[in-house]
Amino acid sequence: MSDIFDVETASAIACDIALLARLHEREAGGELLETLRETALENWFALRLNGEKFAEGAKLMNLALASLTKPITPEQLDNLAAEYAAIYLTHAYRASPYESVWRDEDSLERQAPMFEVREWYRRHGVQAPDWRKRSEDHIALELDFLAQLIRAANDPAKAREAADFLREHPLLWVPDFVRRVVTRCREPFYAGAALLTLAYLERLSSLFEQAFDFDMTVKHDEADKHRADGPRRPTCADPPDTPLPGLQS
Repeated sequence: MSDIFDVETASAIACDIALLARLHEREAGGELLETLRETALENWFALRLNGEKFAEGAKLMNLALASLTKPITPEQLDNLAAEYAAIYLTHAYRASPYESVWRDEDSLERQAPMFEVREWYRRHGVQAPDWRKRSEDHIALELDFLAQLIRAANDPAKAREAADFLREHPLLWVPDFVRRVVTRCREPFYAGAALLTLAYLERLSSLFEQAFDFDMTVKHDEADKHRADGPRRPTCADPPDTPLPGLQS
């Protein structure tokens, strides 16, 4: 085991990723929001983050939390719930939280990437709670699974499993998901959560390279080539890509 990726570090990283998964799993309630704003954002994660994505994500998240009153009002919670729905449930922003939509040639759900992720889960004795409602390639489920792999990474072989899953799945599509969320959502909370997620996954990828000399180069296959401009061509039903105020291009 690498001396910079020991069992204690792996457990702490798994907890970090579980927090990120929670931000994508369901709308933020009052208890979670209060907990988040009671802790300085730079102390949310055991793994120290830096860079432009983290800085912008932290700025947006701090802006969102600072705008909440004490106590948080029902209207504020409703606004956040509506934004969550627009991203994760109704797909109003065309920012699907499912890997297949971003990687399938026709931008369809429950395609080959989902079955690939399902096979990963099967090999490790994991099953989606209800795949009919939320398939295995949902961002929250992939992050939860990644956390489980890292928590069990007590030797280089198991760390290799976590690194391979990260490279072969989240890193293939989460950057496009984040880009779409950031340019289309109206509440800084979920834009911040998206950017923090991507900053963390990229930092984790770098850590795997540093600790184990793993090749974390993301390799896109033929089915991914249409991804250059998002998961599909824009239509007149799409809202314009307008970044939140203050968001760098």
